[in-house]
Amino acid sequence: MENKALQISTGLDTEAQEVEIIGIHTLCRLCASQNERLIGIFSEEGITNDLSNKINLYLPIKVAATDVLPLQCCWNCASTLLAWHELVLTSVEIDRKFRSSQFIAEKVVEDEGGYDNSTNPFSASDDNGVCDNEGSKPEIKIEPADADDPPHPKPPAGHCHICDKTISRARDLKRHISSCHPDTLTQKHFDEVADLAAKTCVECDLKFDNRTKLKKHVEEVHQLKQKRHRRKKDEISPRFYCDACDKGFTRKYDMEKHRTQAHALSPQRQDKKRKLDVLIKCKNRDSDGKVFYKCDFCERNFAQSYSLMRHRTIHTGVREYCCHICGTGFRISNALTRHIESYHYQVKNYSCDVCGKSFTARATRDEHMNIHTNTRPFVCDACGKSFKQRASLHVHKMFHSNMYRFECKSCGKKFRRNQDLKVHGWLHTGQRPYACPECKAAFRLRHDLTRHLKVHEKLKECACNVCGSVFSQERYLKVHKKIHGKGQTVGKTEETAQQG
Repeated sequence: MENKALQISTGLDTEAQEVEIIGIHTLCRLCASQNERLIGIFSEEGITNDLSNKINLYLPIKVAATDVLPLQCCWNCASTLLAWHELVLTSVEIDRKFRSSQFIAEKVVEDEGGYDNSTNPFSASDDNGVCDNEGSKPEIKIEPADADDPPHPKPPAGHCHICDKTISRARDLKRHISSCHPDTLTQKHFDEVADLAAKTCVECDLKFDNRTKLKKHVEEVHQLKQKRHRRKKDEISPRFYCDACDKGFTRKYDMEKHRTQAHALSPQRQDKKRKLDVLIKCKNRDSDGKVFYKCDFCERNFAQSYSLMRHRTIHTGVREYCCHICGTGFRISNALTRHIESYHYQVKNYSCDVCGKSFTARATRDEHMNIHTNTRPFVCDACGKSFKQRASLHVHKMFHSNMYRFECKSCGKKFRRNQDLKVHGWLHTGQRPYACPECKAAFRLRHDLTRHLKVHEKLKECACNVCGSVFSQERYLKVHKKIHGKGQTVGKTEETAQQG
């Protein structure tokens, strides 16, 4: 807060004889006195004692955190305010106990000290907020009970003080009194104490800013809580209906919430439900009762559920792990990590001792060494053919299976591998990705391009030595040379005729 100052005149004359500059942060908000012990109204101590609400409730001023006036009060004012709050709570509680027990203490007031509001009003001239002993408030004496009278025994907990019936629980005791002894109840209801329309407490004659503060005051001070009204089913008339199950609701918000939770599942919940259905379908038990999971595609068994879900991606072709740089999809997260480190960040810590090629993983480097040693450790269990790489064996095994998981959407033809389906799809789209660098020819298959490139290599060999014409194939050159031979024969015949 900015350090502002107040100008205080020492006299009542129009022209001040002396002006003293006082910092605004050194004054009490309630009595404007300078005190070494000041409490911030909105500080941690002030919030703990709820000083701001008590000031707004009991005093004719209002304070707020955005005020430009002092936001602190002295210890004397704070103590008086807290003491007044305790007095209010105590008096209301004692009044409630008196009325609930139908007992009014007999008070004896001395004739000489009779209190009259008109002749002897309350004096608040004391600086400390304490009433003067003389002429401010009479002393009220309550006649003590006779010492010979035995004290009234307190009824034990769980006993009805009217019929002396033993009831264990407090709520059952309250229900018993309200139903069996309704005439003895003098406690007022919530609606009789709190005027919600005027936001006023009838008992304390206090007005509040909103209904929430009024309800909190009545609940804390008068121990009364507003009962929640529950309508019966025949009293409820729904206005909004769910378009999926025709369930009715009185509020549109409740209907939309129901439709979102019950019918419109989020993608995450849908994926979770799908995986749960797969696990239930693949779950089995062996002779010992141990749980295992059998793949519904190849009937391979797995001990753990996550191993089955990871294995099924081989059959379904789902690649949910996508590279954020190039968009390549992978079945497992480890493969994505290796891809990013090796292709994008060029992190390759394992190198081949023979050719010097680097790899991301040690296992990949070891498989690569089979190329130099000509070792084929991966053997097909169907035909006995061996391979140097595990991936090559996996591709080979696809041709032994009768599983055609990839189907063309245009013609319905099925394929074992996704790559075969992709190449087949170019027949329908007309795409030819393999273009010749020498001419404008393009091909759908790579081996067609390779065969075409051999034509360009033999162009020099297929050139006519007579006229210089170039042909793509040797057979075309031979046919062409026959034309030159026929021309030479005709020419020679004409020359012979002329000579003769």
